[in-house]
Amino acid sequence: MKEIGTWLLLLGKRQLKRPAFLAVLVLIPLLCGLLFRAGGSDSQGVPVALACENPDALTQEAMDSLCAQTGVFRFYVCGEGQAARDVEARRAECGYVFPENLEQLLWEGQAEGSVQVYVSPSSVAAQLSYEVVYAALFSGYAEEVFVDYMENNPLFAQEDPRSLEQEARDSYRENRDNGRTFSFVFERLSGGGESQEVEGGSFSASLAVSIRGMLAVFVFLGGLMGALDSLRDERRQAYRAAPAGLRRWVPLRAVSVPAALTALSAGAALLAAGRIHGLLREWGLLLAYWLLVTGFCALLADLLRREVLLCAAIPVLVMGSLVFSPVFLRLGGLLPVFRILEKLFVPTYYLNGVSGAWLPLMAAAGIALAASALARSRRG
Repeated sequence: MKEIGTWLLLLGKRQLKRPAFLAVLVLIPLLCGLLFRAGGSDSQGVPVALACENPDALTQEAMDSLCAQTGVFRFYVCGEGQAARDVEARRAECGYVFPENLEQLLWEGQAEGSVQVYVSPSSVAAQLSYEVVYAALFSGYAEEVFVDYMENNPLFAQEDPRSLEQEARDSYRENRDNGRTFSFVFERLSGGGESQEVEGGSFSASLAVSIRGMLAVFVFLGGLMGALDSLRDERRQAYRAAPAGLRRWVPLRAVSVPAALTALSAGAALLAAGRIHGLLREWGLLLAYWLLVTGFCALLADLLRREVLLCAAIPVLVMGSLVFSPVFLRLGGLLPVFRILEKLFVPTYYLNGVSGAWLPLMAAAGIALAASALARSRRG
């Protein structure tokens, strides 16, 4: 046991003596804390100006709905001239100026080009706001269309107009809210694909597609770097000083150490970013993922056996994880083939574990460790 501890200590000291690696371990939690904590209040949402001198009922309802939203954008109402000045001075990302008779223009089919939009030349989020603004307008206009249809339908000619209008509005809103009628809904999705409420209004936090996904790839990269170290050490016969019974398992520990250090850094980053939901649960997930990464990377090193092959495989595995694992987007929801491809990359199992799928993560970790141990014993 003492010899195992000594080797782990030596392997850990070797990693920490690398200035670049040590800097990354420290900087990632610091950057996550700055990025996600500094913009944690609603006032840090992307400012979008809304203006209309004499709004009609439809426009007023849409503006009220937008201003009440919390999320990526922070909508506020101002004068038409102020909207243009705010965009010009970059106090607002973009500005919308609605005509006074927008609802009438919609009924007449004359609304195209009636909404003036001011956009900052350096804007990176204006196009995202288009969909949110026009979805709010559509929601109100669709309700009016439905009420008009009901009031002019001969089947309901005998009904009291006021009662019919109220019943139609209540029915429309009920079916819109429970998803049984067509509407636009903008939600932020987690790495596992489940819907989440947007926490706060931070632009940086909302547009950071998946901190967990990026950190999962970071831990995976740490394991791959450890696998490369183990092959290099074996080529140099660096483990000859270890006892014969311990020598075959030192490479596995060489993989586990950088994976453990990156996992600790990832956990600290989640804590700094305020993304910890149950301390024991989060560290349990990271522990299982660390075991999975260690087993997979050690097995990969045993199968490839050559540094040049592993170096060639690393960018493929990292890029594949970024594309096929649900780091940015769960492609499996688009095409069934991606549901198979995403299972070939280990970050998927961690991200699914975050969504509640613990069993596949633990099973994958056990299989990877067992396969690695079997391959290592056969080599010995």
